[in-house]
Amino acid sequence: MIAFWTYERRCDGLVLGGGFCFDPTKNKEKVLANYLTPLADIIHTHVIPTFRRISVTREEYLLLKLVIFFEGELIWLVKMAAL
Repeated sequence: MIAFWTYERRCDGLVLGGGFCFDPTKNKEKVLANYLTPLADIIHTHVIPTFRRISVTREEYLLLKLVIFFEGELIWLVKMAAL
């Protein structure tokens, strides 16, 4: 959800749980910056442009996430049903 919240709220950094926006340019905590800055870079480079291109809604994002998480379960169920 971090990537979607960041996309939805148009944050320059990352929107974390509770609505906290981590902005790498304004951060003074080195420990947070070492972990979250690369994550923010990856999300802003690869994920958010895709969300913008397809204009994903919250519902579509959640459905996509469910399909990805449970795809392995669906394959297993189909194989079991074929037996």
